[in-house]
Amino acid sequence: MLQNADLRPGYPTLSRHRDLVGRPSRKMTRVEVVVPTWRQVRDAHLERRVNGESEARHSTGLGAVGDADEEQQQQQPPPATQIKSEDDEAKDYFHLQAQIKVEVKPEDIISDNVVRDRLALIGYDTFDIKIPRDLLDATATREFTTRIWGGSMQATFPRIGKEFTHGLDDFMYLSLLYDPHAPRWPGSPGLFFRFKDEGEAWPKIMRLVVRLRNNAWQYMGQYKLTAAPSLTPDEWNAQSFKVKRKWANKLSGRKFDGGLKARLVLRKRLRRDPTPQEVATALQSNERFRVSADEILEACDQGRAVVHVWCMKCVGYDVDFQEMIATCV
Repeated sequence: MLQNADLRPGYPTLSRHRDLVGRPSRKMTRVEVVVPTWRQVRDAHLERRVNGESEARHSTGLGAVGDADEEQQQQQPPPATQIKSEDDEAKDYFHLQAQIKVEVKPEDIISDNVVRDRLALIGYDTFDIKIPRDLLDATATREFTTRIWGGSMQATFPRIGKEFTHGLDDFMYLSLLYDPHAPRWPGSPGLFFRFKDEGEAWPKIMRLVVRLRNNAWQYMGQYKLTAAPSLTPDEWNAQSFKVKRKWANKLSGRKFDGGLKARLVLRKRLRRDPTPQEVATALQSNERFRVSADEILEACDQGRAVVHVWCMKCVGYDVDFQEMIATCV
């Protein structure tokens, strides 16, 4: 089944591109047993508690079991051991993530509970991609993708020059050196941390390419980004000093920081929080905003700099694009 319901109409493709594909549809006769998910079981249990229909009430004879309750009991799921809870799904996700050979250091990784709480909003499922494994795992260099499709070799969201007529304008490049919580294998979910608030709705589906290690950029799929709760001051301050210091060090020397350094400099000059328009105007100038790692760390600790979070869920996969990636030599 094609899982591209969120892709915008008229989605551009290369002239030789087929439609984005997901799981192929086929007719077959089968018998299915519909089992409630762990979340449905939990929500039903909470609803019964709110309505005063607890097990204690039934066992003491304070309430009679009606037809609706009998029907609900008949639809109860198998024993809990047969139901995969969110905790089990999270454990499987983190276990598989640890098996991927990537260049990520422990001090780059934010605490599991922060990651788990956000990923639970979109689920841990991997998008089903039906292509040969050797094709799926093929990687390319950033130089290759830039030469074929255009754009800057450093930008997260490169602007494609007019000389490139392929019609693709949805590239998103993430390096695990800077975004260690990005998806690590094709179709997997992930998180994107950013100091710039993009609003509630990401403008479009993104063509995600991730740097796993030196000279190895892998196409992960077409991703929908959904706003998740930003890191709270308590969540940020609960991180180890090594993690916070590493993030601050990287941001202080990084050109693309979501306007963080510009906002901090303007705040010091204006003695107030700058408006979005003031920040935008400053970023359009040629000024280089210099902010030390200590200043960034202090701003985060005090809540003046907020880490915004986006959930990344795969909703499609461009096989022809990956076939082009595989031609990289």
